[in-house]
Amino acid sequence: MFSQATFYRSLIAHACIEPARQRLLLEHPVNLGDWDAIVVDNPFIPPGRELTFAKGLQAGLIGDFLVAAHLLIPQFENSFRVILASHFIVTSKLDDDGIQREMYFAGTPASRGVQKNFGENLTFDLQGLLTGERAQILDTVSRIRC
Repeated sequence: MFSQATFYRSLIAHACIEPARQRLLLEHPVNLGDWDAIVVDNPFIPPGRELTFAKGLQAGLIGDFLVAAHLLIPQFENSFRVILASHFIVTSKLDDDGIQREMYFAGTPASRGVQKNFGENLTFDLQGLLTGERAQILDTVSRIRC
């Protein structure tokens, strides 16, 4: 199912999103500061992370998908953890050495919290995007040259 979802996301990206991105770039010059309306006072974006989100979104808009993925994926993970923590869902645990580590979403109490708060479909996508397929995503993103 994850493989099919990856194929579907790629199809949508190339058939729908990429033409829209190209058209937007042709018709509107977008600067880093233009993202403020989206990232500032956004409940999904924790305070202090607005600039990183803006840089990631800008990189994606101009076609630098490798930079966009490297900036945005950790920010998305953090945002979901902040939201889960606000619902009193534990997103970290102590390892065998007593070091506190953030848990990945797949197969953890955090994934149950994501499903309860964000729904089954988003949870499925997050498990595919933020856990086992991360290396595959970054490899795919680095090869996209539309």
